[in-house]
Amino acid sequence: MFDTGVNLTLTHALSDGPGGGTRIEVRVAPPPPELMERFVQIGPMMQQSMQASGEALVKLLNEAAAGIRARADAAPELPASAARFATQPVVHDRGSAPG
Repeated sequence: MFDTGVNLTLTHALSDGPGGGTRIEVRVAPPPPELMERFVQIGPMMQQSMQASGEALVKLLNEAAAGIRARADAAPELPASAARFATQPVVHDRGSAPG
């Protein structure tokens, strides 16, 4: 983080993106008129910083997703059922003695 000399109001908007992803939008509220000149000066620095942050986030998320996929691929497959368990309810006649 860096001191810009300007108090900024940032908001984040999350929306559904293509292919099931999420789009993250950072919105910057303009400062009061007396700080607009400084705001314009720091604009390129802010853009570069946010771009680098976004790229780092994408890298981290891709690495996490790759780890999840690797663990899923390494998990043993479940064996086929040997049909040892009942597939239908078993009903006993409570009035008769066991035979």
